Amino acid sequence: MTIRPFLLSTIIPLAIACSPKVTGVTGDADVKKDIDRSNYKVERTISDTLFFISEGVCFGKCPVYEATIYNNGIVVYKGTENVERIGLFYAHLSQAQLDGLIDTILAVDYFDMPATFPTVPTRLADLPTTYTMAELNDKRHVITNLNYEDHNKKEAHDKWLTLKRFEDHVYELLSTLAYNRIEQLKTED
Repeated sequence: MTIRPFLLSTIIPLAIACSPKVTGVTGDADVKKDIDRSNYKVERTISDTLFFISEGVCFGKCPVYEATIYNNGIVVYKGTENVERIGLFYAHLSQAQLDGLIDTILAVDYFDMPATFPTVPTRLADLPTTYTMAELNDKRHVITNLNYEDHNKKEAHDKWLTLKRFEDHVYELLSTLAYNRIEQLKTED
């Protein structure tokens, strides 16, 4: 991983989109100020993250994006290829959407899933890798999904299907949000 993608995918979203320790701040204009960090000095940590998802490249037209959903409902989304929004954006989850996501994380037993799918990985070059991370109630779990089925064990196969449906659910949730642009991503020549 080069420094620039690491900064864009990890450090910058963590530094700009967590809830501020400031009272009386509401509305898009104030959230934009918070994201710009022009008026506030705030401390932010990874513990402000509820959920992260990153879908990688493939040889075809796979969507390439990443999104971080914070405990305060702010979503930072970066679309790179084969998605409707290319660039860096932010949006808000409603309290009902946030509660629904938390309920779904718990319902799919996310924290009890294996850290890698399939459980005995052999890499297939054309499939994208999906990384997800959830942090809830002092639990943190990261899953690497190599995106192909493990037919060797029914239990592993069923868990993979559950994870895949969950990832699709999160993608659908992200696609319903009203986004505001943070910056235009520059392509490197």
